Amino acid sequence: MGRKVPGPAHKAIAKLVARGTIRVIVTTNFDRLIEQALEAEGIMPQVITSDASFQGMVPPQHMPATVIKLNGDYASLDQRNTVEELSSYPESTTKWLARIFDEYGLLVSGWSGDWDLALLAEIERTINRRYPLYWTARTELGAIGKRLTARPGAHAVLSVTADDFFTDILARVGAVEQLTESPVSLAMKLARLRRTLPDPVRHLELRDLFDTELDELRRWATERAHAPAESTFEAVDAESDEIFARIRPLLDLFTQGILLDRDRQHTDLWCWVLQQSLDARQAMLGGSYLEWWENLAHYPALLLYRAGTMAALTAKHEDVIIALATQPTWSSPMVMQGAEVQAHGVLHPLVVLDREVVEQLPRWGKSKPYFAISRLLRKQLEPIARELTSQPSRLLDRMEYRIALADYLHRQQHALLPAIRR
Repeated sequence: MGRKVPGPAHKAIAKLVARGTIRVIVTTNFDRLIEQALEAEGIMPQVITSDASFQGMVPPQHMPATVIKLNGDYASLDQRNTVEELSSYPESTTKWLARIFDEYGLLVSGWSGDWDLALLAEIERTINRRYPLYWTARTELGAIGKRLTARPGAHAVLSVTADDFFTDILARVGAVEQLTESPVSLAMKLARLRRTLPDPVRHLELRDLFDTELDELRRWATERAHAPAESTFEAVDAESDEIFARIRPLLDLFTQGILLDRDRQHTDLWCWVLQQSLDARQAMLGGSYLEWWENLAHYPALLLYRAGTMAALTAKHEDVIIALATQPTWSSPMVMQGAEVQAHGVLHPLVVLDREVVEQLPRWGKSKPYFAISRLLRKQLEPIARELTSQPSRLLDRMEYRIALADYLHRQQHALLPAIRR
C-alpha cells in the first residue's frame, strides 16, 4: 500500500485554521495527517497526545491551532485501544475537554460515538451549550448521533462525505467573509478612489490604495504555492469562487478607476495593477506537477483583465483596452530565456483554464455544458458588469468579442507567439 497523505478534508480544515475559523481539532485517530496538512499551510500546531501533555497545555486561544489526539499517537506507547481504556479519562484530560466543549462550537465528522464512551460522556455533560452542535454523516446517524442531535441547538447534516463537507465549508466561509467585510470598507475605498483620482499630486496615494488590495492577491498566491498540486474537481470549483471573493474589492476598485479616469491620466496605473497580478503567480513548492493547476494561478489576473476591458468599453476608451492587452507581459520561469508574452496571450482562457477540468466542475451537475470556460467566466464577472451597465449580458458579449478580435489580429501580425493549447 502507498503512503497515506492528507485528503481534501484535511486540507480544507487546515485552510480554515489558517483563516482563524477553526482553532481546536479533537481527533480519535492515531495518524498524523491533520498535522501534515497544517504544516503544509505553514502552521505548527500544539499537539496533545497524553494526559501529561494536557497538564502543560497552553490555552487554545493563545495558539494558532491545537490538535488533541485523545487516543494517543501512532508512535506513542500509551495509546487507548480497549473498551476499558476508552471508558474514562484522567482528571487533566476531563478538565480541558469540559472547558473546550463549553467555549467552542462542536462539529462532529467521521465519528460514531459507539466506542469512545468517555468522550461521549464529556459531550453529553455539557448540557447548556453556548454554541451549536453539528454532526455530519455519509448516510444516516447511528443511535448516539440521533440522541445528541435531538438536543436543542443541535443539527444533523446527512448524505455528505467529510471531503465534500469541509471543502464546501471552506468556500462558503470565504464568500461570507467577503459579504460581511466589504459593504462598509469597500464604500470607503471607493470614496477615497473618487477623491484621489482627479488630483495629480496624490498619484502615490492612489497607487498605495491598489497596492493594499493587491496584497490580498499576493497572500493567496503565497498560500497556494504551499498547497499540494493534486486536487479534486470539488476543490477547483471551490477555489474559483474563493479567488473571486478574495479579489472582489480589487475588481471593483479597478473597474471604477478605469471608468472614472475620464482624461485617461492613469492608464499606466491600470497596466501596473494587471502586471502585479501577473507577477503574483508563484511556482508550486513540492508535490507532483500539474500544468493546469499551475496555470490556474493566473485566474485572478484573467478576471482583472476582462473586468478592466469591460470598464474601458463602458468609458469608450479603446486605447486603454489596447494598453491592458499589450503592455503587461509575463514569461514562464519554467522556460529558460522564455520570451515575454503580452497579457492577452498569457491570459487567454484556454491557457489559464483547462477545458476538460472546467467541464467536470460539480457546479454543472450531471450535464456537461457547451463552452464551459466562457460560462464560468461570465457567471463570475456578471456582478461586475451589472455595476457598469444596465445591460450586463451585452457588455459581456462585447468584452469577449473585443478580446478575441485583439488576440486574432495580434496573432496574424506575430506568428511566432506560442500557440494556444487546443
